[in-house]
Amino acid sequence: MLYAIKSQINKIVNNTLLKKWKVICSPKLNIAGRLVLENYGKIIIGDNAKIISDFAFNVVGGYQKTKIYCRSGAIIRIGNNVGISNSIITAYESITMEDNVAIGAGCLITDSDHHSLVYNLRINGDIGKSAPIILKEGAFIGAGCIILKGVTIGKHSVLGAGSVITKSIPDGELWAGNPAKFVKKVE
Repeated sequence: MLYAIKSQINKIVNNTLLKKWKVICSPKLNIAGRLVLENYGKIIIGDNAKIISDFAFNVVGGYQKTKIYCRSGAIIRIGNNVGISNSIITAYESITMEDNVAIGAGCLITDSDHHSLVYNLRINGDIGKSAPIILKEGAFIGAGCIILKGVTIGKHSVLGAGSVITKSIPDGELWAGNPAKFVKKVE
């Protein structure tokens, strides 16, 4: 009974957030838990996407909620049948997730440095560099991965859990480690 009430409240809050932040999404969007959202740019979410944002639905994600932040002038495109679990996505320029992408729990996907490496710029609020991220069709991102600016993850490629991705990965490959390195080809 309590679970059903909590689910209804989360649904109301999530729908209110989606409207408030003018997210373009399918009515088939499935959000489990309560999403954290700020959209000053443009967010588009395709059919049958599933976003998990609660410990009860994926214990691997711990108590981290899914957070999506889109800065003014930026765009986040989330394709059809995409799954996102207890992760953080921040776009200062653009992040594109093509269809059938799976993002494991506790990932960080960010297209910006968030701060300059130069001290005088950093203390004055300079965000440093940003560059688009693309996760191609069917990419699988293991739990706890960090994907940094300017990276393209190839079609059907797999990232091992806990990997830090600093450069683009070709189609159909498994990469893992910090920084991530090629492991083998995948089907």
